[in-house]
Formats: sequence, C-alpha cells, structure tokens
Amino acid sequence: MVKKILIPICIAIVSCIAVSILSFTKLSLLFDIPSFLIVPVLPLLYMAGSFGFRGIGRAYKTAFAKNPEKKDLVFSQAFFRGFSKVLWLFSAVGFVTGLIGIFSFLNDYEVLGPNLAVAIITLFYGVLSNLLLVYPFLLSVSGRLSEFSD
Repeated sequence: MVKKILIPICIAIVSCIAVSILSFTKLSLLFDIPSFLIVPVLPLLYMAGSFGFRGIGRAYKTAFAKNPEKKDLVFSQAFFRGFSKVLWLFSAVGFVTGLIGIFSFLNDYEVLGPNLAVAIITLFYGVLSNLLLVYPFLLSVSGRLSEFSD
C-alpha cells in the first residue's frame, strides 16, 4: 500500500525537477514564502478547523492502514476530496491577489514581475500540493473503498 502512495509522489517530484531543469529555470525561483503560506499552509489550517488535527492524522493514517474499516475510508475520502477543493480555492485567492497587484501597477515594471510571480506560483503550488498531499492518498482510499461490497 505504501508503494501505491509513495511512487506517485516521487514521480511528481522528479517531474517538477526535470521540467525545471529542461526549461532552464532555477529551482530557487519556485520557492516563494508568501505563496507557500497561501498554498498549502492556509488550506491545511482551514481543514484543521473543519476536521481537527486528529481528523487530518486519521485521514492520512487510514491511507496507510493495512485493514481499515469502511467508516475510516469514507471519512478519509471525504477529507481528501474537501482538501483538494480547498487547495484550489486558496490557489485561486493567490492568483486573483496577484492579478489585482498586476492591474494596479501596470506602469510600474518593478512591481509587475513580483505580482505576476505570485499569481502564477500560487497556481503551481495548488497543482503540486494536490499531486503530493491529496491525490495519491485519495486514489488509495477510493480504490480500497471500492473493494467493500454494499
């Protein structure tokens, strides 16, 4: 079960690094602390407000459990589906915030670049967060849930 989760995560990480290298992008340009706070830190805190930190732990533990109960799988599936949506919503907030900054300072080229970077990198963090923190676990939980007969 661990392989079904870790292999997609490794593929996502290697793919991002490979694309960055092949496009001659410095890896350091992909790190922006304010954008990282918007996505994935704030969505995780948002989910903690809804499910609690223990609920988050329960969802991730269920994905790795050998013989989880159906109710735990259903709970985990609900958590990961919600977490995915919240990640995209916070990515949209970061993107719109960056666009507002762009349109507010169209004539100031020194401010234009950083605002464009915030707009784009929050979307990138939304994609990466979903690939690393949600989909491997959601697919594992959903597949195992489908094995239960109704």
